[in-house]
Amino acid sequence: MTTENFHLFSKAIAESFEKMSSQGRELYEVALDKNELWEEYLKAFPAGTNPLFRVRTEHDCSCCRQFIRNLGGVVRLSATGRKVSTVWDVKSLPEPYATVSKVLSDYVKTKPIRSIYRCDGVRSRPVTFGAENTHELLEDGSMHTWNHFHGTVPARFVSPRAASIQAGVNSKFSVLKRGLNEITDESVETVLELIRGNNLYRGEEHKQKLLAFRDLKLDYATQNGNDNYIWACLVINGAVATIRNEVIGTLLVDLSKGVGLERAVASFETKVAPQNYKRTSALITPKMVERALSTIRELELESATERRYARLSDVSVNNVLFVDNEARQEMKDGLEGLLLEEASKSTSRRKRTGSSQEVTADYFLENVVPGAKKVNLLLENKHAPNFASLTAPVDQASGSLFQWDNNFAWSYEGEVTDSIKEKVKRAGGNINALMRVSLSWYNKDDLDIHCVTPSGQHIYYGAKAGVLDVDMNAGRIVRDPVENMAFNYLEDGEYRFSVQNYAKRESIDLGFELEYEHRGEVKNFRYSKGVVNRSKISCLSVSVKDGVVQKVKVLNKDIDSCSNPISKWGVSSQEEIPVQTIMLSPNHWDGQKRGNRHLFFMLQGCKNPGPTRGIYNEFLRSDLTKHRKVFEVLGSKTKCPPSTEQLSGVGFSSTRKDSATFTVENSSGIRKYTVKF
Repeated sequence: MTTENFHLFSKAIAESFEKMSSQGRELYEVALDKNELWEEYLKAFPAGTNPLFRVRTEHDCSCCRQFIRNLGGVVRLSATGRKVSTVWDVKSLPEPYATVSKVLSDYVKTKPIRSIYRCDGVRSRPVTFGAENTHELLEDGSMHTWNHFHGTVPARFVSPRAASIQAGVNSKFSVLKRGLNEITDESVETVLELIRGNNLYRGEEHKQKLLAFRDLKLDYATQNGNDNYIWACLVINGAVATIRNEVIGTLLVDLSKGVGLERAVASFETKVAPQNYKRTSALITPKMVERALSTIRELELESATERRYARLSDVSVNNVLFVDNEARQEMKDGLEGLLLEEASKSTSRRKRTGSSQEVTADYFLENVVPGAKKVNLLLENKHAPNFASLTAPVDQASGSLFQWDNNFAWSYEGEVTDSIKEKVKRAGGNINALMRVSLSWYNKDDLDIHCVTPSGQHIYYGAKAGVLDVDMNAGRIVRDPVENMAFNYLEDGEYRFSVQNYAKRESIDLGFELEYEHRGEVKNFRYSKGVVNRSKISCLSVSVKDGVVQKVKVLNKDIDSCSNPISKWGVSSQEEIPVQTIMLSPNHWDGQKRGNRHLFFMLQGCKNPGPTRGIYNEFLRSDLTKHRKVFEVLGSKTKCPPSTEQLSGVGFSSTRKDSATFTVENSSGIRKYTVKF
């Protein structure tokens, strides 16, 4: 360099780079071609101020060119990325260097960042570009010193894997940018709400990262899409950079794309939760609650959500098929229109028939019940899952939450509509197979169902064979687990089922139940004793011929096959229990036919001792179904409290085959009927 002041320029640039690279921050390089900035440097000198020794456009100072090509495009970012600093940001320079540095600084700042800055070299060894000065022997024999741009790259920016490191960081940048742009604020808040409500499997593990990502999004929203902010975040918040590609990110992306909450969370849980994991509560967020409550208030249904057990006095005589004499006075609307005969008629002598007549439910309702004076139900052990109660609103004047005009509903034992089958359904098991054998128990033990097929195949948790589709209490532990075997094809021969206690954890609520179903026929079996740790109980033998079950045989004497009476809700099995009233389910009252029909036999002395659910999602009217997740929780929070006044008994659904034996007294005598439902 020939100008006397160039040494001031080169020294200022060297000090500027040293300051940039020694402050502990990351350095970045902008997107420039190798010679692009050098050309801009040459053009930056105002006309007539070219200080170069040779002709301006042919100048070739290798030291200065090396510095500018390698370090001229290096920048530093502020913590938020709003401010960009270059090596050319120097002050108090004489002209023309003040102009040149300003031009180069402005030019570099117009370029986007390409990556973090890394220099190829030996690890832990600094690298120098350019040279502070060089010496040249002139023609007159004198020695001349030339000053140049120069800078030393600290060892922390030097690596033999520079390109690989940059590629990795660039990938993180792309993932973070997509996450910030594609993941919605609402999806982040929704997942955080799920975590706060303990509705996301191991969600607490992701909470801090989600909170950090939420803060990044809030800041990014003020940046107008500034990529420099994202580059700065990679250093400050690198842990959240790849959240979009992590398992929690798949949930955020699904929600951002409009995937339904239940489906999105279910997809997330298949990736992280053990097989057959089931949440303990429905997925709802405060926003969902707010929207649901708004709808409830708009429809003036707030009072309808408060539920209680129904009483006989709540029910109109028009909606019962039978009521015994002692209960008639309690009925709503009086008894004048009831189909019962007057009690004054003689009933002292009644002819009792010997054998039981087998009839359909419709025949029984149309031809037997209308003339009945008394009806007794032979309560059998198999009816244990059929216990049910009628529910009503506390406010009788409230509007209806349900698909039918009245505000009555019903609840089976266990708060399900069809026994073990519903538990299996909720756990994700196949309930529509050709043959189903389900295991249910009520403590934290890890019971396992086993089956040996006619061909000798052993089906169990270690070899599920596409048959065992629900296996619980092996991972997440619950107190009402089920297991399920679903057979879509039956080979001829004998299927032998057994139950093993793989891990005994409790000494309360012992025993288990098995439910068998084939072509709509359901059989229930109970083993009331405890199962010793690691021991196996032989249970059932199912014989198949021509693909059809011929016989179901109990293999253990302690498995209840209706031989041991069971006391439940104040009544006992193996006894004839007086029927207080017979009625259809409320969805079939007043000539309505909304959904499956249930037939209830409310029994004298039968009282559910605990609270029961009064609201089920499958009952909701159409304008409330969009809030079904909130109602799932609402139903569990607004259970009918225990009451001495209630209508409880056994119910039979039109969706499953069942049977019961009744003794009916009418004007002509007493007769038994086996009713097929």
